[in-house]
Amino acid sequence: MSDPIILPNQRIADSQTDLFQEDFHDPISAIKKKAAENLEMIGLIGTEHIIDAFKDRDRFNRLTTAVEFKTTYWNPFSQEIIWSRSDLVSLEAEIILTNGGGFVTLILQFMVPDNRDLNCMWSVLEDYGRRIQKLSSDNLEIPVIGISVVPMSLGGNYGMLATDPIFWHLQPEHPYDEACTQIRILFQPESVIFLRDESFESDEVIAKIKSEFAAKKLSEEARIQKQIQDQEFKRQHEAEMAEYLEKRKDVKHAFRTDKK
Repeated sequence: MSDPIILPNQRIADSQTDLFQEDFHDPISAIKKKAAENLEMIGLIGTEHIIDAFKDRDRFNRLTTAVEFKTTYWNPFSQEIIWSRSDLVSLEAEIILTNGGGFVTLILQFMVPDNRDLNCMWSVLEDYGRRIQKLSSDNLEIPVIGISVVPMSLGGNYGMLATDPIFWHLQPEHPYDEACTQIRILFQPESVIFLRDESFESDEVIAKIKSEFAAKKLSEEARIQKQIQDQEFKRQHEAEMAEYLEKRKDVKHAFRTDKK
């Protein structure tokens, strides 16, 4: 028996399917590969490239920009950092940056109001505000919150760092919406910088990305499995109905009138 003929279009489709599966099951490698291509194409990275990369998504429409909230404690007398901690890392927010009224506004837009990361970010900001209000002139530890926004589509080494916010509030995306899905954070322009820093790509950020994508991968696999099961049920139901209707054709109906 001769080997089956494989048309060029079939080879291309099979190749694309293999790449699709590879990207889906190993998103970190896929992001790094795409980042290398982006960096080679852009060349010298500027502020506009970093801002533009904030909105990047992967082939599965997943956001690829990491946001980290980090609180640093410093001594106002010695001007030294005492200690710091990462409050959270998220890939759930769409990032929007605006300038107006002499301030820079960082907008964190979420899909749904009950998003866990939205609630966690708001909790961190509110807690930070309460601690700031309690400070006195003799405090030896002053908390300063910093927000890093790092587009992984540029390799994870380029990003924005915004520190010491002066105002924040929670609001709906549109005036006619009832649910709040957006956090707006106001900064002085000098508190917002764009830079290249290898520390952006920390183990915690990478671990968070892997965790987020793994959860989304499981969710997508469950959705696909349910879709397959639904299609199989539909096919089985249609086959049973066709068989039933075919049998009904052979049934002869007799009508009888009873006379008294």
